[in-house]
Amino acid sequence: MTKMVTFSKLLTPKLLALAFATVAMTAHSAPPEAPKAKAAAVEAKLADRLGRLFTLKTGMTATAIEAAPIGGFYEMIVGNSIYYMEPTGTWLFDGQLVNLETRTSVTALKKQSLNQEVKPVLDWRTLNLNDAIKTQRGNAVKGRVLVLFEDPNCGFCRNLHPELDSMPNLVTYTYPIAILGPNSTAKNEAVWCSKDRSAAWATTMKGANIAKSGDDCDTSALQRNQELAAKLSVSETPTIFLADGTRLRGFMNAAAMEKALGAAGQSK
Repeated sequence: MTKMVTFSKLLTPKLLALAFATVAMTAHSAPPEAPKAKAAAVEAKLADRLGRLFTLKTGMTATAIEAAPIGGFYEMIVGNSIYYMEPTGTWLFDGQLVNLETRTSVTALKKQSLNQEVKPVLDWRTLNLNDAIKTQRGNAVKGRVLVLFEDPNCGFCRNLHPELDSMPNLVTYTYPIAILGPNSTAKNEAVWCSKDRSAAWATTMKGANIAKSGDDCDTSALQRNQELAAKLSVSETPTIFLADGTRLRGFMNAAAMEKALGAAGQSK
């Protein structure tokens, strides 16, 4: 059986926050330097063997296989997810590989590169903001706006909200989607049919349930949100978009989001 090792426990929250903040800044300055072809290339026969082994042990299919930055391991890329496996298939880890010299998550940088290659860019001009839940924290300030795709049962989304609440003068547009099953759909409908959607979503993000206020509510926006998420290749929550269309994936703390917002403003 393949042994799964997670290195996140070895990394302090402070170190991870710094690593992700560095990645966010890098995304808006110079693009990360692509690995040298010789370093990243994996001989075809070896790649085929690793791919078969990876599928046998995990049930997943690697869409690309590249040499990892650490010796003896290979990057097994599944869509926009990256796993690190050694050639025998005995050891595999799923987590953030951090360069301690630069305090940068090379995993996050690679995912960012994959996003830029295969993920559609968000064009705010095409958004129907009426299909989103608007929440304003403080004053509306140009550039301090986020588009969020969230599932009501997503634990990382719930952890994100206290961070958002601590950020001054921020406007968020949340597109509720259901990727975690029918219960998520029911919760989205209950929130959408509430008189105060922003307050109802905040309550849901605290783990509480909202009762649906009737069957005559038009929930067609939720289906449009699902279609929008598919169009943008949003496959996980939370997915965050900045004002310049940059995509951020997963949980981020307030400091990292502030740096990303600042860098996005400077890039205009």
